[in-house]
Amino acid sequence: DGPHVRLTRDASRTMPIPHILVVDDDPQMQFFLKEALQRQRYQVTVKGSAEDALDALRAERFALVLLDVRLPGMSGLQAVDEILKIDRRAPIIVMTAHGTRDTAMEAMRRGAYDYFTKPFRVDEMEIVIRRALEKSRLLEELERLREELAASRGVTRMVGSSPAMNEVFHLIERAAPTDSTVLLLGESGTGKELIAEAIHRRSGRRARPFIKLNCAAIPEALLE
Repeated sequence: DGPHVRLTRDASRTMPIPHILVVDDDPQMQFFLKEALQRQRYQVTVKGSAEDALDALRAERFALVLLDVRLPGMSGLQAVDEILKIDRRAPIIVMTAHGTRDTAMEAMRRGAYDYFTKPFRVDEMEIVIRRALEKSRLLEELERLREELAASRGVTRMVGSSPAMNEVFHLIERAAPTDSTVLLLGESGTGKELIAEAIHRRSGRRARPFIKLNCAAIPEALLE
């Protein structure tokens, strides 16, 4: 029925809390947005200028950027262009004052996800943010599935559709992305080496060499 796979620790992963970058030069608006977002259980980092926000984006990955279009120094519109150069995955939501809808449309033309106008209601903001984060999550999931499809060539060298082999394929999926030590057990010819190669091809080390060492073929004194 194929080899058995044992993980030496739990390979499950927890979902991270979304980290939102708020860019606004008004201290009162900074406080309001941070409090409102933290009540929704988001992580929040606040910056008062586009330049500081870009430095933060170079140092850390954010799930979403909440950006005022009127900023000292670099404008919010210019910031949209620069943010997308650093990280195209993080959706940008721009905040504008009444009467500046054309500015918001220009920001979206440049690549911003959505906008809302000040003053705004908290529930309105929450809906826009939740929708943007969900779209971002779906795009990341799509990218992950594409990578898994490309890496799955290592698994397709094995054939079998029995419950036992389906469980082996499932364990390969769980084990490969982790740093867990994997022990493969099975009689000669059951496919242990194929599974080891499949795990390697789907792991974060797939660009590095896969070294096979047959310890049974090495004399005891030499192995020591």
